[in-house]
Amino acid sequence: MIFSFLNKLKAQETESNISIGAEVGGVYSFRNLEGSLDYLIEMRNEAESPAYGFSGGLDIAYQLSKNWSLESVMTYATRGYKSKGQGIDGEGNVLGSHTARHTYHYLDIPLKASYSLSSWHVKPFISAGLVANVFLKEMHYADLINSSGDHVIIDSRISSDKNALGLEGMLAVGITFPFYERFYSKILTHYTHDLFKTTNTPVTEKLYTIGLQAGIVYKL
Repeated sequence: MIFSFLNKLKAQETESNISIGAEVGGVYSFRNLEGSLDYLIEMRNEAESPAYGFSGGLDIAYQLSKNWSLESVMTYATRGYKSKGQGIDGEGNVLGSHTARHTYHYLDIPLKASYSLSSWHVKPFISAGLVANVFLKEMHYADLINSSGDHVIIDSRISSDKNALGLEGMLAVGITFPFYERFYSKILTHYTHDLFKTTNTPVTEKLYTIGLQAGIVYKL
């Protein structure tokens, strides 16, 4: 009985509510347009389509209770959209065409609350929170094709109208399960959407993403 008590006491002394980890994944991203120039919004909606990006970073979580925890992540992420179009002269002749990709690079810092739906080692969970977005740069890749079929590739950083800081809402569902001592695997899917306009222009974008991420968690 004494040894059993000492073992329990030792476990309580070494148990921590803090865990750290890393996660990486892909995102499917697009944008909603808002503004007063309806003709421009219509033109862009016809020419632009969703694009894929990625995210990866480090996270830390604090266990508040048996089911509740707070989590923050510092993530490098890309998202954006694709576009395509044609150049036509006054007689309706096609002068050329293009495909392009507009990619925004961010440092994302979410703060979210998670609720575990089970007390077992395998734990499904749901999360909700806010994501602070620090805008880093905008990259533009374009493939220009002239009437002769020749290609001109442009891949460069461009000046951007994006606000330096943004804020998103986030919802996520996922699962964690142990695989070695204090190490756990984590898989989750999430949805994010800009809460405010991201540029001070007549037509502004509100980006949204659907993502799938996998990670490793270590309980201290």
